[in-house]
Amino acid sequence: MFIFTKELGIKLRKIRQDAGLTQKEVAQRIGFRSKSAQSYIARLESGAIKNPRIRLILDYLRACNYAWSRFFSELSAMEFERTHNKIMAELQGSKHYKKIDRDVMRYRIGLQCKASANKGVKSLSVKKQNEMTKKFLRYRADMEKIEADIREFMGNTTEPGFLNQYYKAFARECYRTIKKYGQSPKSEAKIEKRLLVWQTRGLKKDLLEKILELVKKHMNFNS
Repeated sequence: MFIFTKELGIKLRKIRQDAGLTQKEVAQRIGFRSKSAQSYIARLESGAIKNPRIRLILDYLRACNYAWSRFFSELSAMEFERTHNKIMAELQGSKHYKKIDRDVMRYRIGLQCKASANKGVKSLSVKKQNEMTKKFLRYRADMEKIEADIREFMGNTTEPGFLNQYYKAFARECYRTIKKYGQSPKSEAKIEKRLLVWQTRGLKKDLLEKILELVKKHMNFNS
């Protein structure tokens, strides 16, 4: 069985039209001889046949002189885009949508590449990739809000603008640590260690502590 959708039917119709063939001609090339053959092709292209056999799809592509490898590669791209749009749906209306959409797309492509190469990511299923992508989306959405507050806060300090990126880096470290360990002694110890590291790099303790407060505020933790 082959799980079919209306979008895939439209894709087949375009392939046929680009080949300059009618539905009747495709049916004849496949080998259909009944009077209802053209109607059957029309139903296939409209998505009315929900579970056509894979052999039928291959015969259709062969009739249109269209490489099956190309079709299934395009099919994979269509499924990737459909899933991506579904994941991004929860962020519709956000003023940061385009920026986050770009980052999430890159993240998903990176996961697929790692899974294909099997480097450091063993048996990473599509379901697991989607779960990881949703977590990354929430992380990016949260960080956009946190970084907006950081920009506003830092604008009222005497720190040079170029240092903002480092305060944001500290904020990201705090976010990931709290997300992983919660508001726990282990979390506090790790954050304190990173705070000391950033101080040795020239950042101010009081500003770092304020950044930490902003992160906790957005994560609904009290300081």
